Amino acid sequence: MQCYKVSANNCVGLPDRLVTLPNGRCCWVELKTDHGKLSLVQQLRHKELRKAGQDVRVVWNKDEADRFVEEVGNILGSDEEESSLNPDA
Repeated sequence: MQCYKVSANNCVGLPDRLVTLPNGRCCWVELKTDHGKLSLVQQLRHKELRKAGQDVRVVWNKDEADRFVEEVGNILGSDEEESSLNPDA
């Protein structure tokens, strides 16, 4: 798994981070504060990404960030378990 900071000067509104996961999966993550809000262009870009089949998350606070990290850990753990059961994976 890798987590990249996205800096797309030619495409505003993209989420802040791109988390790459095993088996070609990825998740776009927008980081906000409790009192933050999504701009209109962010809402539109998230909609475009979701329409293209991408997983887009908005994380509003530390509790949500912790839950997201736990979810990713569960995905990574299940992939490791699956690959140990299948030596060709």
